[in-house]
Amino acid sequence: MTRNQSKRFIISLPRALAARLEARGARPDPSRGPFNFSQQVARTVTFYESVVVRSDPRVTRQLSEDLYQLLLGLIEDPQALEVFHIHRLGDSIAELPDYAGRARAAGVDPAWLVATVNAYSYAEKLHLVDSSEVRQSSRTKRSGRP
Repeated sequence: MTRNQSKRFIISLPRALAARLEARGARPDPSRGPFNFSQQVARTVTFYESVVVRSDPRVTRQLSEDLYQLLLGLIEDPQALEVFHIHRLGDSIAELPDYAGRARAAGVDPAWLVATVNAYSYAEKLHLVDSSEVRQSSRTKRSGRP
């Protein structure tokens, strides 16, 4: 996208993130050069997106579509997950009240699924959480509920 086609957002960055961007050379730059905060945030988001897209466990782990959809459905509140929840995503999912029943109904041993998901790389777990957010967002748009 060119500058004329890009969308503009005003966001507040947590201090730690701003410091990380500054460590990469980001600075206020009205000329919108490559080290402008906006350019550096866009670059960071682009990198994040490339990691998420390339870490799909259907590709990296040959996860079946049925199990993938089961996992996305089990991640009921992706917006509430913090870094430590994602790090131990299998354990986080297993804490859901109906987890074991839903896993068994799908023909999956609940303990195996927890261990399998916990063994995924952080990027693969992040992919699942991100995909669950997208899935829920599209459902919310269709239903008209916030």
